[in-house]
Amino acid sequence: VIENVHNGFTNKERNIVFSASVTAFAFRNLLTPLKYLTPAEIDEFFWYCDTDSLYMDKRALEKFPKEMFHKMNLGGWDIEHEH
Repeated sequence: VIENVHNGFTNKERNIVFSASVTAFAFRNLLTPLKYLTPAEIDEFFWYCDTDSLYMDKRALEKFPKEMFHKMNLGGWDIEHEH
């Protein structure tokens, strides 16, 4: 069922601020693993990232704390691919 929401854009300024905040927080979380690497190691190990993934050489794994990874924790890191 499609419904028309009267004054549906009333909070558009708040929605913009909320969206920008969520995006900034997600980007900060995405880059968190890089704080464990030196700039030279980032140049060597970092390959690519998209909105929710980092692609890095698996040699970088030894630099990260083991407790950073958990398959079931929301927002936690997981190793999904080996290649």
